Amino acid sequence: VAVIADRSIEMIAGIYGIIKAGGAYVPIDPTYPAERISFMLNDCKPKAILKYTTENITINSEISVIDLSNNEVWAGNSENPEHINTPNNLIYCIYTSGTTGKPKGVPNRHQGIVNLISWMQNKYKLDEDDVILQKTTYVFDVSASEIFWWFRAGAKLAILKKNAEKEPEEIALEIEKYGVTVVDFVPSMLSVFITMPDEYIKKITRLRYVFAAGEALNSELVREFYTTMKKYSGITILGNIYGPTEASVYSTYYDLEPDFDRKVVLIGKPIANAKVYIMNGKRLCGIGVPGELCIAGDGLA
Repeated sequence: VAVIADRSIEMIAGIYGIIKAGGAYVPIDPTYPAERISFMLNDCKPKAILKYTTENITINSEISVIDLSNNEVWAGNSENPEHINTPNNLIYCIYTSGTTGKPKGVPNRHQGIVNLISWMQNKYKLDEDDVILQKTTYVFDVSASEIFWWFRAGAKLAILKKNAEKEPEEIALEIEKYGVTVVDFVPSMLSVFITMPDEYIKKITRLRYVFAAGEALNSELVREFYTTMKKYSGITILGNIYGPTEASVYSTYYDLEPDFDRKVVLIGKPIANAKVYIMNGKRLCGIGVPGELCIAGDGLA
């Protein structure tokens, strides 16, 4: 089922509804050009489209559209449907740009996401006092950790208001407002975030975990992060997490210590039930020998 929605509680409820019904969701950004939306719909051939957006979009398709802004959609039986999914069933299909620029759909399975979320909860235990900020656009796989982890942990989800993900001060205000303790950043945005005036840094002192993913994290940024956070908070841990869309979001992790002094930020070691090999063709490389990074395990798409 395709989801064309702004970041909202309706978007989250729609995604959970699709999964509870036994389906997989395909997130489509409402701001995409009409041709890209049409391509994705024709390519994945969804049974239905859930729509919830203030964007003026035209859907050129005969697929039935369910408008989540219609109150009648929310009426009716609210009991849980029968549980029919298995670990090998699809949970979502996220489109990457592909090496040619042509969108490429990557279908991931329940097994991979359950493994990821179980590992995250085991490694970074959250409870009912924790709040995860849902700020990553749902067309990127990092959003899956935000959308599903809080539920597994019995924590809370705070949904960042529309268009605020590129405004550091707005993010800081929302972190303070909702008492957010967990947030994800791409390093380029993190570097802007920690250069905010101190009046905003003071607002983010409840953060327990900041996860950097999606880009390479450099050592200078790590030192800047801890120098900034130590002014007002001594509890925040910065984690460097790596993984491609084709391996259920994250494959390796590396926690950075507050006294970090390395020249290079490592991507660390595999998460639970994942393996990572450095290969030269079909042969394993020796220690220190450059090669191709190959990932195996439960997370494979």
